[in-house]
Amino acid sequence: MKNIDYKSIFSILPERYVVFDVTKPGFRMIAANEHYFSVTNKPESEIIGKGLFEVFPDTSDLAKKTGKG
Repeated sequence: MKNIDYKSIFSILPERYVVFDVTKPGFRMIAANEHYFSVTNKPESEIIGKGLFEVFPDTSDLAKKTGKG
Protein backbone atom coordinates (compact mmCIF):
# COMPACT_ATOMS: atom_id res chain seq x y z
CA MET A 1 0.00 0.00 0.00
CA LYS A 2 1.27 3.47 -0.88
CA ASN A 3 1.85 6.16 1.71
CA ILE A 4 -0.83 8.81 1.49
CA ASP A 5 0.15 12.43 2.05
CA TYR A 6 -2.84 13.49 4.14
CA LYS A 7 -1.38 16.91 4.86
CA SER A 8 -1.28 17.77 1.15
CA ILE A 9 -4.82 16.52 0.64
CA PHE A 10 -6.06 18.53 3.63
CA SER A 11 -4.34 21.69 2.40
CA ILE A 12 -6.09 21.64 -1.00
CA LEU A 13 -9.62 20.82 0.12
CA PRO A 14 -12.07 23.26 -1.49
CA GLU A 15 -13.83 24.22 1.74
CA ARG A 16 -12.73 25.71 5.06
CA TYR A 17 -11.44 23.16 7.55
CA VAL A 18 -9.87 23.37 10.98
CA VAL A 19 -8.80 20.56 13.30
CA PHE A 20 -9.15 20.91 17.06
CA ASP A 21 -7.41 19.07 19.88
CA VAL A 22 -10.34 18.58 22.22
CA THR A 23 -8.19 16.89 24.88
CA LYS A 24 -6.62 20.25 25.72
CA PRO A 25 -8.52 23.02 27.50
CA GLY A 26 -10.01 25.65 25.22
CA PHE A 27 -10.25 23.53 22.05
CA ARG A 28 -6.74 24.15 20.70
CA MET A 29 -6.58 24.54 16.92
CA ILE A 30 -3.86 22.26 15.59
CA ALA A 31 -4.34 22.46 11.82
CA ALA A 32 -6.26 24.44 9.23
CA ASN A 33 -6.22 24.77 5.48
CA GLU A 34 -5.58 27.92 3.45
CA HIS A 35 -9.30 28.46 2.82
CA TYR A 36 -9.83 28.71 6.58
CA PHE A 37 -7.08 31.31 6.97
CA SER A 38 -8.42 33.38 4.07
CA VAL A 39 -11.97 33.44 5.44
CA THR A 40 -10.89 34.31 8.98
CA ASN A 41 -8.47 36.91 7.65
CA LYS A 42 -5.92 35.71 10.19
CA PRO A 43 -2.48 34.27 9.52
CA GLU A 44 -1.55 30.77 10.61
CA SER A 45 0.59 32.19 13.44
CA GLU A 46 -2.51 33.73 15.07
CA ILE A 47 -4.55 30.51 14.89
CA ILE A 48 -2.52 27.33 15.14
CA GLY A 49 -1.74 26.30 18.72
CA LYS A 50 -4.26 28.70 20.19
CA GLY A 51 -7.66 28.08 21.75
CA LEU A 52 -10.85 28.75 19.79
CA PHE A 53 -12.08 31.50 22.14
CA GLU A 54 -8.61 32.99 22.40
CA VAL A 55 -8.63 33.60 18.64
CA PHE A 56 -12.35 34.36 18.38
CA PRO A 57 -13.54 35.82 21.69
CA ASP A 58 -17.22 36.10 22.49
CA THR A 59 -18.43 39.52 21.35
CA SER A 60 -22.09 39.08 22.22
CA ASP A 61 -23.92 41.79 24.16
CA LEU A 62 -23.93 39.56 27.24
CA ALA A 63 -20.17 39.11 27.10
CA LYS A 64 -19.62 42.83 26.59
CA LYS A 65 -21.79 43.65 29.62
CA THR A 66 -20.68 40.93 32.01
CA GLY A 67 -17.36 39.69 30.69
CA LYS A 68 -18.92 36.21 30.50
CA GLY A 69 -20.04 34.30 27.43
